[in-house]
Amino acid sequence: MPETPIWLLSRGRHEDALRSLCWLRGWTTPDDVREEFNQLVKYDNDVNKENLTTTAKTNEVTDENKHMAYAKCSNEREASKGDDEIQEDTQQSQTQDYNPKPHNFLKTDKGVPHSWLVRCKGLLKPPTLRPLALVVTFFSVLHFGGITSMRPFMIHVFHLLGMKDEASWITVGLAGVSILGSTCTVVTVKWLGKRFLTLASTCPCAVAYLLLGVYSYVVLGPGGASDYARTWMPLTLMTVIFFFNSVIGQIPWMLLCEVFPFRTRAIASGLASALCYAFIFTASKSYLHLEQSLELHGVFWLFCVINCVGFAFLYRKMPETEGKSLAEIEIYFSS
Repeated sequence: MPETPIWLLSRGRHEDALRSLCWLRGWTTPDDVREEFNQLVKYDNDVNKENLTTTAKTNEVTDENKHMAYAKCSNEREASKGDDEIQEDTQQSQTQDYNPKPHNFLKTDKGVPHSWLVRCKGLLKPPTLRPLALVVTFFSVLHFGGITSMRPFMIHVFHLLGMKDEASWITVGLAGVSILGSTCTVVTVKWLGKRFLTLASTCPCAVAYLLLGVYSYVVLGPGGASDYARTWMPLTLMTVIFFFNSVIGQIPWMLLCEVFPFRTRAIASGLASALCYAFIFTASKSYLHLEQSLELHGVFWLFCVINCVGFAFLYRKMPETEGKSLAEIEIYFSS
């Protein structure tokens, strides 16, 4: 597996970057990826110009501070000396100029300043902080909004919904539904876009959780209308939830590769992934406690609320990244 094209470009290895891009696009020819490669080269050049400009400004500020410190020390020293010593120092200073030492930066292959401290500071800047907040919130809604919490206890949930005999087979069947939903995401994301798929999948999940809560409260609750119990109702709603949840389950992972600037992509993606798995652990461990506190219908209504809040947030904050270049995405989050 080759290195990524953008990383190779940042090291000045243009030929290797072109070969890597051809390999990633299915062993195609350079002519087929020329337009995409030119966009990557332009993006890399823009990043380098920004880094060099920032470095020059930093050097100017630091040199100015050194000059000011030198002048201050000189004034203090002259104030503490006698007239003869001041005259002698003045004569020496006329023959010597102050020359500050250049800064020693850790350089990359192309001479751009490079350190973990700079990368960590970059996390607090809008081009990284805004997409990081978007992806982390997306992961939290995805995992605290239902299926992730219930997945280890699906047989238990189906028992409560009145499907004791078929619980194991239904769980297996719903796993197949999840595979189908993931496949639909891969096939349709290029035409429908990530934003549309996300919003169009979050709504059915919220509605299904609302109806499951109503069914659990009215039919399965204490003193409920058990005569109206129909196993196909919760089964249909669970099928809807599994399908659409698997549709949006792949999208935040796609965003990790697109929304972060190159200079902070590694650390920001790693941080978002780590938080994702922390959310999975917390959601799985908390489900039984939620069920004991809120009962089954209360848990379903809570998941409905989380999905509604998630829909509102994503509708307002999530842009469409499909078909956009890395530079266009970075400009969007910087503005």
